[in-house]
Amino acid sequence: MSQNAKIALSACLTLFVGCGGALAQSYDLSLTDASGIDGGITAELNNDGTLVGDWDPETNPTGTRTKPGIFGSFGATENVPVPTSVDLTLGGPVSASSGGSFAVFMNAAELDAVFSGMILDLIGSEPIALPAEVSLLFSSFRTRSPDSTFIGGFPITLPLGELSLVALRFTQDEAALAELTLIGPGRYGFVVAIPGEISGVIDALGGEFELPATPIILPLTGTIEVDGDSILLAAGTAIEQSVVQEPMTALPPIPLPLPTILPAGETANTILDLVLETVAFDLAADIVLEALGSSSVCVADCDGDGQLTLFDFLCFQNNFALGLDSADCDGDGALTLFDFLCFQNSFAIGCG
Repeated sequence: MSQNAKIALSACLTLFVGCGGALAQSYDLSLTDASGIDGGITAELNNDGTLVGDWDPETNPTGTRTKPGIFGSFGATENVPVPTSVDLTLGGPVSASSGGSFAVFMNAAELDAVFSGMILDLIGSEPIALPAEVSLLFSSFRTRSPDSTFIGGFPITLPLGELSLVALRFTQDEAALAELTLIGPGRYGFVVAIPGEISGVIDALGGEFELPATPIILPLTGTIEVDGDSILLAAGTAIEQSVVQEPMTALPPIPLPLPTILPAGETANTILDLVLETVAFDLAADIVLEALGSSSVCVADCDGDGQLTLFDFLCFQNNFALGLDSADCDGDGALTLFDFLCFQNSFAIGCG
């Protein structure tokens, strides 16, 4: 028996895995234009804080000054914040093409596949306009420059026209194992539940608001077709996500020009200083994914010489010791014992 054969046999016996002719392969995939999302989204942002005049003794001495209450003195330099809450609501239909990428490690012999690194830009790169309104609730106050009185204590709801949903993204946070069903030569059905989070960005009130990342399981059912070094994946799912979070995030100052009522005809220029206290987010949508890919470097051929030898084990062990990303065989973002088991299993299966 040759030395290489002894090494291979020893590896098989040590790993307690089969050494037959089964093949496995890694693929890198990107979504095609046929991928997209169709559904509806609503978001409500509840903010609490103050509004205050934009007056400044040096930079804006003719600006608006504010003071809570209707009666009483108003000093020549007083500019006192007024307790205020602002609720922003937006929502409507969402229909867009999606982009993104991910990796799949196919193990046809064991009828399973590992999905990893999935990042989906669900609305692509084009912002989506959504109808919006804002509800203001403030204490009664007075202003100077202009002289006016604002009666508070009840909410004032104002339409804001359309605001923009700038981004809506799904990010996978750990590898997921899919079960495969052989349905024809090189063609498989699959079911997988991919853990991750949904996040988004809304352009509103003069700035961008980040929707806090929300944990979600993305269930996918579909087919995989393998043709040599190429792979075609088609899948779909329907998701419903409803969540309320409390980010308690201070927002940058937001200019708020207020039309005067008593008397009418002028504008009081104020500034909102707010804390984003709660975010309510609802998404109900159908998602369709179509992705094309090609085979990537074989996991087991660590040294890249086109052969599986003892040196691949030494290469992987060295990469693991150095903490390199290439040693994260199972794609979970951490270097653990399972990466050794993953590499050993890949070596035993071989490269397609």
